[in-house]
Amino acid sequence: MAASLVPLPEIERLSSRVIRILGGNPGKFTLQGTNTYLLGTGPRRLLVDAAEGKPAWKTSLSSVLKDEAATVSAAVITHWHHDHVLGVPDLRSLCPGVKIYKFPLSSNDEIAKKWGYDGIGETVDIADGEQISVEGATVTAYHTPGHTTDHISLMLKEEDALFTGDNVLGQGTTVFEDLSTYLESLEKMLALNPARAYPAHGPVIEDAKAKITEYINHRKERENQVLQVLQAAGGSAMGSMDIVKVIYKDYPENLYEAAERGVLLILKKLLKDGKVEQEGEKWKIKGSNTGAGGKVEIQLVVARACVEYLEKAHVTSTTPAKFERQQPNLNPAARPATTSPTTASYPPIDGRPELDSDAPNIRAPASQVANCLSFLPNIKQ
Repeated sequence: MAASLVPLPEIERLSSRVIRILGGNPGKFTLQGTNTYLLGTGPRRLLVDAAEGKPAWKTSLSSVLKDEAATVSAAVITHWHHDHVLGVPDLRSLCPGVKIYKFPLSSNDEIAKKWGYDGIGETVDIADGEQISVEGATVTAYHTPGHTTDHISLMLKEEDALFTGDNVLGQGTTVFEDLSTYLESLEKMLALNPARAYPAHGPVIEDAKAKITEYINHRKERENQVLQVLQAAGGSAMGSMDIVKVIYKDYPENLYEAAERGVLLILKKLLKDGKVEQEGEKWKIKGSNTGAGGKVEIQLVVARACVEYLEKAHVTSTTPAKFERQQPNLNPAARPATTSPTTASYPPIDGRPELDSDAPNIRAPASQVANCLSFLPNIKQ
């Protein structure tokens, strides 16, 4: 679990009608643990997600229900992942007769089959746009696939608040199965115009629209980086790991495998969009020249990526270094001295929440970042 995570109490009242109960399952993928939410103000409440089946969660939920003199009459599951559904048996033991609502999973969902998901017992299908109400809380379900095919988000009418599930987290970024679908869902969530957001992992998001917009822009930025690397390669096809080694050049190599998953999903979207084409396990810009005249040395690809990195990196110094970029030529004259004590933060890596959370803690001398430009005088456009 990332050291920079915001501490969250096991139980916390977030508003007059929302109580957050942590799942007791902190970890690399779950951050502080899965957030489950008890909604309503009367004796019959609505629960969002059921965590992972840890004893601590059952104890916490039981304690809250006793204090509130309430029971759970209905629960809505945001998606099939184990850290959201394995607590359902505990919920049923505490609240006999509870109705479990869930968006139906496609019968041909290969990822769910691969992980052995075989359902959570009797559930009630919930449809896109369907409402569920208890005293003091009315939620509308919206199908927002991308993280998984069955993922839903819930809009709480009384607060204009959005339960984002795993599509948007309180810290870091999330994983997804299909980038095109995921971006469409983020746009759908943004169009709901939520004021605040209650994520399935991490702290409350006070400005939901800003956070969702940040997620959209982040995904598009990563997509543009992949396109830029392939464009710089001319007609040369590149493997996904070759692209990773350019974009994430300054990250530890043990993170490359996780980063490659995100790059592959971007490449699949670009293929669907007609922007790239695939040659075996390699990729190139669609319609680009593959002849000798269209090939460039990999050093030029790395050089361009380095300039992009230096432009985007958060560099801290009493006298900020200035980096210049000219099109179509690269100008090495503005690179910082190798003796500079300046440090540069790594931008977030994609693919797993904990990598994004850890990234701000990874620091490296700016001289090391700038060294990648040292060969530029020898490169010809």
